[in-house]
Amino acid sequence: MNYTGSQAKSLDWKNMLAQVGTVDFAYSSTINSTGVGQSYGGIGHDYMFSYYQTAYYNSGGGVYNPNRYTVYAMEMNDSVLQFKVEFSDPSYGVPDETVLGAVTSDIEAVVPDGTASIDGTMQTTVSVPSPTYTLVSNL
Repeated sequence: MNYTGSQAKSLDWKNMLAQVGTVDFAYSSTINSTGVGQSYGGIGHDYMFSYYQTAYYNSGGGVYNPNRYTVYAMEMNDSVLQFKVEFSDPSYGVPDETVLGAVTSDIEAVVPDGTASIDGTMQTTVSVPSPTYTLVSNL
């Protein structure tokens, strides 16, 4: 999150999102690179269902604890997964503070691609096409 001011709620969101780091969704698990937040070790492509499941979340701190960043995943079919990222900011006070700053979510895929020398000839050992994606909606 890009924010340089001093407003408390915005700083809490900035810190919470910075703690997320990288969330890796793999065959049999979802793990977080920083160890902060809640990763679901059993939620991976091998254990998906046709409804959204929480793969990862992180909550705000102190009075902002109800604020939450959540990654959901669902299997549309054997070759199509759908992810949803939710920024939840419930209002419990009057007036509610506005969250300032710019937020981006970056998505990237890591796919296997390998070769080996077998009897002096290079052979492809694994080659998986890069996945395609469609943005369903903007923030």
